[in-house]
Amino acid sequence: MRKEYEYTKFEFDQWFALARWMYQRAWIGNERPTLLFDLAAKRLVDKKVVLPGVTVLERLVSGTRERAEKRLWSTLAAAPTAERAARLQQLVVVPAGKRLSELDRLRSGTIKASEVLRVLAPGGKPTPTGKAVMELGRLDRSAYLSTYFTDELLRRRVNTQLNRQESRHELARKIYHGQKGELRQSYREGQEDQLGALGLMLNIVVLWNTVYFQKITGEMRAEGIHVRDEDIARLSPLKFAHINFHGRYSFALPAEIQGGQLRSTAKPEKTTTV
Repeated sequence: MRKEYEYTKFEFDQWFALARWMYQRAWIGNERPTLLFDLAAKRLVDKKVVLPGVTVLERLVSGTRERAEKRLWSTLAAAPTAERAARLQQLVVVPAGKRLSELDRLRSGTIKASEVLRVLAPGGKPTPTGKAVMELGRLDRSAYLSTYFTDELLRRRVNTQLNRQESRHELARKIYHGQKGELRQSYREGQEDQLGALGLMLNIVVLWNTVYFQKITGEMRAEGIHVRDEDIARLSPLKFAHINFHGRYSFALPAEIQGGQLRSTAKPEKTTTV
């Protein structure tokens, strides 16, 4: 097969080139291990290299990210001056009469926003630390945007996720049509109850659609109709055109449902062309 399709084995040269490429991405970006794994597999396929075992790629991804993180922390550790290093050291000191250090407060999220602003931008003027945080945010955003514009696989994943989320929001707006779709409870527990009920109804619709999608595709295949897996993968359980959200709600189950069966599906009428 390698001779027929002109593929090469995954040997040291291919391993070294892939490791260097992954290290560069791990250093300038913040991609998840799963995404880095998929990008590495795609790069090998594009280069016509036989894919190694899954564990080989997993170890390469984890090792590359670990080296990049060690380099990052080493760089950050060498950056502060002696004065700034002393100020950072004070963050781990527990003041007299208190149980937590400033670093513990930062980790626990209990520090006030005013205290953060006092450190980063006292009087509305950013300190060197505040400027560094701003630049770090710009670097992270720029690295992500450069990856987004150059990586077609990432763009497809992002757009797919956005479409799914928007479909979910559209279904939620249809379900929560009362009170103009607004949370009218003035206390937190009541709002949580409303959102919990909305989430329950969303899950019910998704489950109902999924079960009947499976039933319909099974019936079509039993009748000899070819149903492609690619088409099934694009079906969305968030469709709601067949659901009546208004009127009276009846919770009486038909006899076939009580007997553990599903509703009979409607067959489209056969049309003849003239």
